[in-house]
Amino acid sequence: REGANNGNRFLAARLKGPLGLAEGGATYLEPYGEEQPALWAAFKGRLDGLELSASERDEVVASAREMFELIRLVHGDFEARLGSVEAAGV
Repeated sequence: REGANNGNRFLAARLKGPLGLAEGGATYLEPYGEEQPALWAAFKGRLDGLELSASERDEVVASAREMFELIRLVHGDFEARLGSVEAAGV
């Protein structure tokens, strides 16, 4: 989730103007505002400081891959449902 917050800063910057978002209008995408770079660096530092065994690292990587696959499936389901709605003329 923290990685998404980091990347969302760039999405928010691109969307604010075209969507006419007022100050704070992109808070969902950039909840930390200008503090994001420092918070991201601190988060990465905490992760780097973890002492994990090889099996724990493998478990973390497997869990992350599973999470990203589930997110991909959810997005695919949204796309399919949106296509159905658009085909129905809604």
